[in-house]
Amino acid sequence: GSARCEHCPWAFRTLKMKVQRPRNCLVLLVGCAFLLTWGTSPALAAVLAGNSSRSMEAPCEAIVYEQGGFTGWSATFSAGYYLYGPMISKGAENNQVSSLKVTGPAGCKVELYEHGNFNGWKAAFGPGTYDTEQMKDGGAENDQVSSLKIIAPQVILADPVTELNDKVKLLRHHLDDHELACHTQAEEREEQLRVVRSEITQLSAALAGKQATQSHAKNGLTKAKEQREQMKGDSERMEHQCEMDLGSIKLQVEKAQEDVEISRKMQSIGSDCNAGAGAASLVEIRGPTTKRHGAALLRGGSRLGANAKATLEALGRRLSSEALRREFREALAAWQAPCKAISCDVKPGDDGGVSPKQRCLAVRAQLRKMQAGLELDFVKLQQEQATKTRGCDDRAALQQARAKETQRGQVEASKSLSDAVAERASLEAQRESKQQELKALEKTKEEARKECTTGGNEFTTEIQDTLKLREVLLPGARDCRVGDWSWGPCSQACAADGGGPGSRNGTRSPMAPAEKGGLACTSLETTMACGSAHCHQDCVMKPYESWAACSSACGGGTQARSRQVKQPPRHGGLACPVGEERRSCNMQACDAPCELGEWTAWGKCSRTCSFGAEASEGRQSQVKAIVEPGAGKCPAADAKERFRDQTCNERPCIENSTCTGEQDIILLLDGSDIANFDAQLQLAQGIVSGSSAAMRFGVVAYGSKPMVLSSLSDSRSKLQEALASAKAPGGDPDLAAGEAVVRSLILATGFGPGRARPRTVVLLTDGAPTDFAGAHKVALELRAEGVRLLVGLVGSSLKRNACSLVGEPCDVNVELARKWEELSTQPLRFLAALCDELIAPPSPPPSEVDRIQR
Repeated sequence: GSARCEHCPWAFRTLKMKVQRPRNCLVLLVGCAFLLTWGTSPALAAVLAGNSSRSMEAPCEAIVYEQGGFTGWSATFSAGYYLYGPMISKGAENNQVSSLKVTGPAGCKVELYEHGNFNGWKAAFGPGTYDTEQMKDGGAENDQVSSLKIIAPQVILADPVTELNDKVKLLRHHLDDHELACHTQAEEREEQLRVVRSEITQLSAALAGKQATQSHAKNGLTKAKEQREQMKGDSERMEHQCEMDLGSIKLQVEKAQEDVEISRKMQSIGSDCNAGAGAASLVEIRGPTTKRHGAALLRGGSRLGANAKATLEALGRRLSSEALRREFREALAAWQAPCKAISCDVKPGDDGGVSPKQRCLAVRAQLRKMQAGLELDFVKLQQEQATKTRGCDDRAALQQARAKETQRGQVEASKSLSDAVAERASLEAQRESKQQELKALEKTKEEARKECTTGGNEFTTEIQDTLKLREVLLPGARDCRVGDWSWGPCSQACAADGGGPGSRNGTRSPMAPAEKGGLACTSLETTMACGSAHCHQDCVMKPYESWAACSSACGGGTQARSRQVKQPPRHGGLACPVGEERRSCNMQACDAPCELGEWTAWGKCSRTCSFGAEASEGRQSQVKAIVEPGAGKCPAADAKERFRDQTCNERPCIENSTCTGEQDIILLLDGSDIANFDAQLQLAQGIVSGSSAAMRFGVVAYGSKPMVLSSLSDSRSKLQEALASAKAPGGDPDLAAGEAVVRSLILATGFGPGRARPRTVVLLTDGAPTDFAGAHKVALELRAEGVRLLVGLVGSSLKRNACSLVGEPCDVNVELARKWEELSTQPLRFLAALCDELIAPPSPPPSEVDRIQR
């Protein structure tokens, strides 16, 4: 011990004098350690030497300022040790000291430290004023002070034990502050670690989601490319098929048109059966035949008849199909037996019992029927050609639209993939940055833990050394022992933006009282900062945008919609959910059939009652509409999948019933040479007389020229008078011209679409007008304007022609008759088809005999 205390032999001698009985060497070493710790204190030396009377010097103080020039907030500190926590509690703010004032005697000293546990750089200052630059000259760095010590010169106390106790008390106070500061900092660093770990977890989850998005976008892009290639192949195959189909139908149309032209040339032979013009036309077609020969033909000469027949046969052989040639041969049979085809209203001549006019009319009637059939075929082929052309155009447009949609989906899938790759790279960079931040925080945490342990050990060692020295002076003294701190709840869970930390109160209880001059219990209550971590702020998203285009027009694709981040998460808040949402779309097959709706209610019955077996029966129907068109097959409007009907109103019609209800009807009569005009007039008179006054009628006759017999009127007298005086126009049955007149009559009288009254045209024909194609065209126009066509057809061979005029369903709008004369006795048959209600005549009163018998 003497070797270590050679610089203070007086102290060694004093110790030897004070120790009455020699103890072990440890006592001397403790004494030297105490002296070395306190230095060569003249005060203590005087006390130990027995000279214990000295006066105390002025206190040592330091004032720190926020800003240079001694401005901003300020905090005053007296002698003592101030860690981060106690320093903040005095009013100072961490890392914000820029100027300093030190007051007190010459021995005063202020030590400033970089870190909160008296670590990092250290700068010492004596009494004086130190602005920012002077502090820098002294070794301090601006705005980087986190702890400080105020060391006052030693004073002489009256009692050395009191001095030792005060030192122990001060050291224990500093140890408490040190432990509290370390505890607070550990909580803060743990919260920082938790936030960073949470952010890393969220970034990892976002990376996994973005990786899935990237994979999905890549698959979508691949599928879009494959579908685009497939659509390209489908389009090429469809285009090739359309070229073949349209080429085929074009050839059929051309052949049909040629057949129509041939039939018209046949019809032009003997265009007038009343004079020699018919033979003249034959001369024009066949060549070197004179008009004189044509006149001989009309006189019935067998040689010229054979020439005419040969001419027609030559034209017949040019027809395009065997079926047409067979039909022509059947028509030509009327050359030998005309009365089987038409009524013989001219007396027989010398040529086989048949007059030349009859022979001419018979042949022309049969040829006209053949011509009407050919024109119908030609019209239907044209419609089929138009339908196929439109279908090809529609499919091409659909394929083009699908190709554009698929291309747009491919572009969006490519953009989605590019965005996903970029976002994934950004997320990986963020996660790497956070992982580096986590490592740095963990390192700082460990360093701080070591610093706290080292600082606590230093305080504990100094306290123990001081107590050992006190034991020399005051044997048996025992200080008060206290338990561990018990902490209450924090005043706030977290710190709002711009807000400071909260606080919580701590208490501890005495475990053993002080004995034999030991120190009383130190502070049993304290306050510690808490809740300094920023409050968590969860991510807030904006609403979703609209769905993007589907990646495929058909066959199954995907579409996405996204939403942007309105407020990113902060301070460990919940991560943003996935900003993209996907769903399947256009799952229908690229050749999916159309989608049909439900069956409609049963429609109106086509007949009010049943006229008889020879008349069309009443029918009502249901249909299914197309609710979703498809690129594949779709049933026709009259297919069983979309149309069904049933019989209705099967009760027999009652004779002399009256048709009621508001309705406008125009009767279109065949006034050509081959028709029985008188029979049609009788039918018209029966229909008019069997209807109530609420029904209006108009009458038009057609032949070589149309004739208006009566405009639309509800006057029964005027109508009957017009029918009674009507004359047939004569000539060929130009139905198209008659329909055109009817249509102009409808428009002129306001009898058009949108009217409340039903509109019906009753058309009487044998189905073989001269210009069937024109008649069909005008019929379509009338139907488009909401006009119903009801056909009375004489003969059943050309029913399909009549059906094409009235549309589907055909049977409800066509009444068949074997001959013209049959129509005159059946007005009730047409009234049953025209009227919503037929009122039966009142029953006659019973006779006297009947009453007696009853």
